[in-house]
Amino acid sequence: MTVMNIPEHENAQCKILLEGGVYYLRSYDTLVAMYSTRTGEIDCTGIYSRTTAKHISWFAKFLNQMCGTNFSYDVFKSAIAKRR
Repeated sequence: MTVMNIPEHENAQCKILLEGGVYYLRSYDTLVAMYSTRTGEIDCTGIYSRTTAKHISWFAKFLNQMCGTNFSYDVFKSAIAKRR
């Protein structure tokens, strides 16, 4: 398993984990989102705090840069979706 900081947010209490083609976002000690490079599907397990919402937004931006996705995070719906 590879563990990474989110670029530009190295001191944040979140990490990106990569294992078997799946990116996971850990916010504090909780896995809150995942993205499969095989299926192209992303899943957000929920919102726990305002800070975690920021972490998920950063994760979406990270995926856009690293994987060429086109995700955005909707804070009001607590969901990640592909931009149209």
